[in-house]
Order: sequence, then structure tokens, then C-alpha cells
Amino acid sequence: MNTNANTELAKDYIAKRKIPQLFEALITGLMVHKPEDHIDFIIESLTRHKDGNQQLKWDTFIGRKGGMNNTLVPLKTSTNTNVTSPPPSLHTELTRPPKLDAIPTGKREERPKIEDQPPQSPIPDQLPQSPIPNQQQQKVDDHQQQKVDDHQQQKVDDHQQQKVDDHQQQKLDDHQQQKVDDHQQQKLDDHQQQQVDDDEQQQVDDDQQQQVDDHQHIKTEEVDVKDLLKGKPIIFVGGGPGSGKGTQCEKMIEKYGFTHLSAGDLIRAATQDSTTEKGRYFNEAMSQGKLISTEDILGLLKDAIQERANEASGFLIDGFPRRVDQGIQFEQDVAPCDVLIYFDVPDEIMIERLTKRGETSGRIDDNQETIAKRLVTFHEQTTPILGHYGKQGKLITIDASREPDEIFADVSDALTGLMEQKQMNSDHNLSSEEKSAKSI
Repeated sequence: MNTNANTELAKDYIAKRKIPQLFEALITGLMVHKPEDHIDFIIESLTRHKDGNQQLKWDTFIGRKGGMNNTLVPLKTSTNTNVTSPPPSLHTELTRPPKLDAIPTGKREERPKIEDQPPQSPIPDQLPQSPIPNQQQQKVDDHQQQKVDDHQQQKVDDHQQQKVDDHQQQKLDDHQQQKVDDHQQQKLDDHQQQQVDDDEQQQVDDDQQQQVDDHQHIKTEEVDVKDLLKGKPIIFVGGGPGSGKGTQCEKMIEKYGFTHLSAGDLIRAATQDSTTEKGRYFNEAMSQGKLISTEDILGLLKDAIQERANEASGFLIDGFPRRVDQGIQFEQDVAPCDVLIYFDVPDEIMIERLTKRGETSGRIDDNQETIAKRLVTFHEQTTPILGHYGKQGKLITIDASREPDEIFADVSDALTGLMEQKQMNSDHNLSSEEKSAKSI
């Protein structure tokens, strides 16, 4: 394909610039004049032709007479002594030389060698009085050449137009293909998005169902725990450091069979169980000095109460609540508090007791300065709690500055009345079937 294109371009170039006619005119001039320096002849002829507006013909470089814009002066002839030329006649017309040998242009007939004919002297000012056949032939050649040029140009135009059409068609095809691809991609994206939406909706549904299940499970547990706690008092035990509440809890457990639950003991026990997620959580929180949230403490108390509800006759909750909101949350999530027993001791007695304990226990926090700071914090936390349960009629204050047995006597009187009241309430709430079963 490239070779054919190059050939066509070469032919087009030669034809448009009339290269064959140029060679024919130069060779004719050389053969007629036979100049000694043929190179100068060619250069001078081309220069004069380039500077003028004369139409290129086969006899352009032969000087002739007339008004044909041929201004070439007579050129020097050869010094060949074998050929004699008659003197030129001013009235002799310039005739076309006989046919020459074939010139490799592809467009002229073969002509006999010019050496066989006598040379004709050019007469610049003499021109033929009538059109010569070569002018008609030149018109034919020009017309044919124009047809060839037009045909070649048409082929070029058609080729370029075809390239434009192909390019536009390719752009159209690409655009249509892009639309198809975009449509398919959009369908795929929509499908994937729908799948994501379905998965998310399923997750939401699962979460909601899990919440419902958890809520129902919690409600079931709450019902079970509340059923198990019927007739079993929930007693909050309060008192400052050195108030002796630990000793009184031991006496209550011994007499009434209560289960003693200390929030601090539950937290410390949880931190030591590194085999469970809950244990690792509390261990990390304690090691980093973080405060244990109310929800976490309530979770520990609730689990402990549920585990021991069958065997316990009541619960002593020691060291809890530390704030009013903790007590309220406990009564909402676990069970109502029946009473808060507060062991009241003046600060100076608590300081004296703790100082003596420090002498034997070796605890670094049992010194007067540290104890005084602890008591300030204790009163700031406890005073609102005492007010809250006092307003509800659930506060029992015991003077704990006396001997342990004297203190416990007051505790026993308070608890005996509480236990009788709890039993009466429990019997009142029993259904007829439960009462019949109990009487049997």
C-alpha cells in the first residue's frame, strides 16, 4: 500500500510541474544549438525561463522571432567544421525541425536524429504566422493532464473523505458502545447497591430482633429475679471508714442468713478472672486507673443476686450506692431497696479507730492526715444519699460508737420488724393457688 501511494505521489509531482516537457525543451535546445558549454546553456536557459512568464513548450529554448515573450538571444553554435550552416535569412520562417529521436517522456512520438538535418539558425524576431500543430497537441495534453490531475485529486479527496467518514463512524460506534457499557455498569452498580441495601436492612432487622429478644430475655430474667426475691429484703449498708459496719454485717449473716455483697469485693474478684471478657475488661480498667461505671457495677451486683437468689434469705449490699443516681438505677434494674442501715460514728472516733488499726495492720492509708481526707470525701458522697432515702422513710440510723453487741441489738430490733413486714407482704401477694399449696 505504501509503495503504490509513493508512486502515485511521484507521478502527480512530475505531471503538475511538467518535468517531461522541461526535459524535452532542454534536449531540443541542446541538439539545435550544440553549445560548447552545455552546462552554462542549461543554467542560462532555466534562469531566463524562470524569470519570464513564457509558457513551457518543446521549442522554448530555441530562439525565435515574434511576440511570444521569447527573449532569449541567439546562443553560440558549435565549432564543428563538418556541418556548415547557411546564413540565416531574415524573411525565412522558423520551421519546426524534423522528428527527433525518442525522448523518454512517454508523451511524444519518436523523431529522427537532428544531426541528419541541416541546423536552422534561430531568428528571434520571427514567429510563425499561424498556429502550429504542437499548440493543439499541447492543449490536448493539458486537457488530458488536467483530467489525470482531477482524477488523482478526486482519489485523494475520496480517500480523505473516507478517513473522515471512518473516523466519525468510529466515534459514533465508540459513543454507542460507551452508552452500552455505561448502561451495563449502571445496572451492575444498581444491583450491587441493592445487595448492599438488602444486607444493611437485614442487619438492621437482625439487630432489632436481637434487641427484642434481649429485651424479652431481660424481662424474663427480671420476672424470675423478682419472683425469687419475694419476701427477701434488699438492705443497703452504709457507714464511714472505721464505723464497724463489717462486724455488724457478719452478725446479720449469722443470725438471718443474709448474703453479703460488697461492690468493691465483686470488682476485685472480676479483675482476677482473666479467662473471661468481663474479667479482662475490669482488669484493664483498674490497671489504668479508670473509674468503674455505674452500669458495670450494677451488672456485677445483678449477676451476683441472680446467682444466689434461690439460697439467700436476703441481701446486704455493702458500699453501694455511692451516689443517689446509682441507688435509683439499682432499684429500676434489679429490685427495690427495703431499707438503708447507716452506722453513724463521729469523725474523731473513726480517726481513733483507724489509727489504732494502722499500728497493727501496716496500711499506709491509716494515718491521721489521709483519714481526714477520706472522711471529707465520704461525707460529701453520703449526705445526699441519706437525704434521699430519709425522705422515702427507708433510712435506719444506728449509733455505732458503742460496743458491737449493743449496736447489733438495735440492728436486730430493726430487722425483726422488717422481716415480719416482708413476710406479710409476701403472703398478701400470693395467688390463691400458691396459698393452697402453702397450706398443704
